[in-house]
Amino acid sequence: MNTTPKPHYRKRRLFPRTLDEVVKVTTKPMLDAQGNFTIRLMRDWTEIVGREAARSMQPKKVIFPKTEATGGILHLSVAPELAPEIQYRLEAIIEQIARYTGFKAVERIILHADHTLSN
Repeated sequence: MNTTPKPHYRKRRLFPRTLDEVVKVTTKPMLDAQGNFTIRLMRDWTEIVGREAARSMQPKKVIFPKTEATGGILHLSVAPELAPEIQYRLEAIIEQIARYTGFKAVERIILHADHTLSN
């Protein structure tokens, strides 16, 4: 009886992999992390900025650079009459998000007027 293990051969492909296939496999963990971040940000928004501030501004979306999971751009819907005050507090909001996440996930915030948030 032969007890030597069979050599393991890698399955050969007729054609090389496309760049799209390789990129999807390698970026899946990063994209999953970004998706989880966006969901957590929207879910815990009142904890991050406080109850009063959350009434006048809501996160719409976060856009990250294609190859990184940090340095994103947060789009906020804000009440038009409070936009100047919120503009003044943007750096503090970025710091609050970084404190909540443990890393600087958001680098910039863009404000969008939303009349449904008006008091």
